[in-house]
Amino acid sequence: MIRVMAVVLHCGGSSADTTKKLSALVGTDVTFSCLFDKATQHVEWSALTVEWNVVDKYAQKSVVYTVEDGRAHGNRGGSVVDKMRLLQGDASLRLRNVTVGDEGLYTCRIITPVVYTQTTSMEVLGVFPTLICVTYSGFRN
Repeated sequence: MIRVMAVVLHCGGSSADTTKKLSALVGTDVTFSCLFDKATQHVEWSALTVEWNVVDKYAQKSVVYTVEDGRAHGNRGGSVVDKMRLLQGDASLRLRNVTVGDEGLYTCRIITPVVYTQTTSMEVLGVFPTLICVTYSGFRN
């Protein structure tokens, strides 16, 4: 007997080919959305693969986070995909304490019987200190 499984994947209301844009301040936490609909079919979680990659401003690609064979592995400290949410069709990635080096084009790729890809571009904004200038006049000796 041959069993065929299908999974409908979607991007929370926007087209899967559209690159979302996101800005974050240095030192804040950010979440990249990546949703898929698994409600209509059973998905074997051991066969589910989630890959989060980033391409930086120098066009260097690196793996940020993966879930494969039921195991998660983060290559960037402070990165996490919530397992309970993943079981509900949400493979969103959370990055804690964003740095300027985190800026780039993030891609979520979900592999089940269907492959789904979503891309988000993140710009990281620096925080500049506020300088207060005080002038004094009329000093007497």
